[in-house]
Parts: sequence; C-alpha cells; structure tokens
Amino acid sequence: MNPISPHEVMARLRAPTVDEWAFLDLRVRAEAANGHPFGSTNVPFGRLHLEIGRLVPLPATPLVLLDGGDGVARRAAERLEALGRRHISIVAGGIPGWRSAGLPLFEGEHTFSKAFGEWVQHRFGVPDIGPDDLAALIDGDQRPLLIDGRPLEEHRKFTLPGAISCPNAELGLRLPSFAKPGRTIVVHCAGRTRSIIGAQTLRDFGLPNPVVALRDGTQGWELSGRHREFGADRLISPPSTEAVDAAKEMARRVLLSERVPEVDASELGRWAEDEKRTTYLFDPREEAEEKPAAGFRSTPGTTLVQQTDRFIAVKGARVVLWDPELVRAAFGALWLRRLGFEAYVLTESPTLLPVQEESRYPKSFDETSGDPSSEATTPFAGRHLGNLDDARAYLAWETGLLGRLEADGLTPWDKIHETLR
Repeated sequence: MNPISPHEVMARLRAPTVDEWAFLDLRVRAEAANGHPFGSTNVPFGRLHLEIGRLVPLPATPLVLLDGGDGVARRAAERLEALGRRHISIVAGGIPGWRSAGLPLFEGEHTFSKAFGEWVQHRFGVPDIGPDDLAALIDGDQRPLLIDGRPLEEHRKFTLPGAISCPNAELGLRLPSFAKPGRTIVVHCAGRTRSIIGAQTLRDFGLPNPVVALRDGTQGWELSGRHREFGADRLISPPSTEAVDAAKEMARRVLLSERVPEVDASELGRWAEDEKRTTYLFDPREEAEEKPAAGFRSTPGTTLVQQTDRFIAVKGARVVLWDPELVRAAFGALWLRRLGFEAYVLTESPTLLPVQEESRYPKSFDETSGDPSSEATTPFAGRHLGNLDDARAYLAWETGLLGRLEADGLTPWDKIHETLR
C-alpha cells in the first residue's frame, strides 16, 4: 500500500482519465453524509466485505481508501492485500488531512447524481411549474396528469394528491399509450432530481404532450402550505403488446439520435472475460419482474440514475444494460452516458455469462464497526417527515450544488455533452 496526497486525489477528480480506479470512503454513512469528497463512494468499513466484490469486481483495479484519520484505511488495506488486492493507496491524513489541505467537502448523499440533475435543468432548459401554479391548474378545467417518477415503494409512503406511480425508467414504455393527447403531464418526486430527469426523458422520447417538472417536488408542495397523500397505491398498468412494440421503436430512435452505442452478445462475452477492464452488467427493469439473465444484476433504472454511486464505484468502467423490451435499457444507457459513463445497450438476448461473486471476503472481515445504515444523524433527515426546516435546508443545498462544484472545478458534464453530440 502507498500513501497518496489529498491534492493528488483532487487532481484526478478534476481531470478524469480513461484509467480505472475507485475512491472509497470507509467511514460510516452518517459521517460521510456530513462531509465527503465529491466523487467518492461511501463503503463503510463494516460493510466492505459485503460490497467490494459488487462495487469493484476486479482485484486488479487500483483502490484509493479514505478514512477519518483513525487508521481504518490501513487496516482495510492490509486485509484486502491478504485477499489478493495489490494496487491500494491510502489518502494521507484521512479526512483531517483533506480538510487541512483546504479541499472541499460536500454534505448529503448521492451528490454526484443530484448535482447532475441541477446541470440537466440548466443545460436542457427543462420546463417546470411551482406549487401555486400547479394547484391552479388542478382546479381548472383541464386537470393535468400527475406522475410520480419514483419507485412504487416510495410512492406508497407519500405522494402528490392524485398522482399515479410510473418510475422514470418506465415512462417511455408505459406513458405514451396511457396519456390522452394534449393533456399536460407533471412529473414529480420528493425533491428535484427525479422530477427533472423524468420530464426530460419524456421530451427525449418525443411525447407530444406538454411536459413539466414539479419544482422542488413534494417538499416544495408542503412548503407552500399544502399536504401530501399517504398510502397511495396507483400504478399505470402494463402496456399492451402493440404499445410495447411502439415504445421499442421509439427507444430505437432515441438510441440512434443520441448516438448511444450497442453491443452484441458475442462482444459482451469477450468483455466479461477481460480481467483488466471492469464491465458492469445491469438489468434496469423493476425488481418484481423476471429474474435477470445470468451475470446481470437487477438494478432498477430509476434508482441507478438517481443513486449511481450505490452501483458503480470504478471510474472508467464499462456499463452494459439489458432489457428484453429495450426501453429501460435505452433510458439507463442514455442517462449514464450523459453522466459520463461508457454505457452500452445489449441488443440481443445474452448468452451465458460468468456470474460475478457478491464478495470473496468472510463475514468476520470486521466485527467492531457500528451500524452504517442509520440515517438519524445524516443531514436533512427530517425532510420527508414533515420537518419544514429540513426541507428548506435540503432544497437550498440541492440548488446550490452546481455553483459549488463549478467554483471547485468539478463539473465535467459540459465537456461530456459536447463529445456526445
């Protein structure tokens, strides 16, 4: 293992290369959420044995480990090296060293995806609507179609009154045959990102209806003095065979117009055997659908785009998505490429691929770590529980992300967008 200075890590983050590496923050979830380097992946030391094989599948991938300055990174490195991982660097001084170097730390979780959502809002000019104007529209003669773009389990907890669940990755498949011509569609989430991504997805897929995002989601709705609906269970029914065929054709047009590359099963088989290049294999359908093909991981596309760091830790890796109905794979690959990943759509049924192990490490890897899953001390934890102060603070944080990143030289998406065009 080798020490690496905070400034050297920051230089890598500011000037991404094609070389693969992973930057792992080993602190517990709450500590990372209260201040982490942008572009790091939080893998608490107590879960490293469970997550490393999924997040960093190849032993040859270089790792950069960050801790709280308490020696945890060295302990992790020693155990990883004993299990065959050879290319490991430790950030000198941990988080205290990072702070002493004057480098930025960011509150919150999934900051990469959420900052990207703000960039999408500015770059694509996604139309939105505030809660007062939406309330007037709902009370008018032509009630809009309210779409909750989050997964069904989140919709069931709370939603906009009268909204119907259709996760963002499903929009191109289910909505064209469901929405009446000319009816305004309002896509919402609990905050901002999925509202923005959902509305832009419908624009990408060429839906002729007027489409807007609800500005600030259900949090903004509550801050305007209105109430959420709890316990809803409304889901758009699966489309007909004819509607699926039409959605597939639209997805093919999106792939062509957005220059999203495809890969066949033969080439994918060669990639899967490459021990020097990481290839993530994702099935972006909802988890309740059929079991994914061998070698593929069930990763609902809506969550993949919203919480990318939960699934992809290796910078410079390839990502391949497979969906027998094509639409969810097109959604995932389109957005991952805009995020900066080398993403492909598998265009034919996958041949038998090697199944990647969840982990090679015993459960006794660490027996002293605290519970990494608690969010009681994460920032803005009460924003979905009726705490309006937390909601205000969260929305200020989210809308301020892009400006902070630009000031720190950490926004790659303009350059990425130009290369994609």
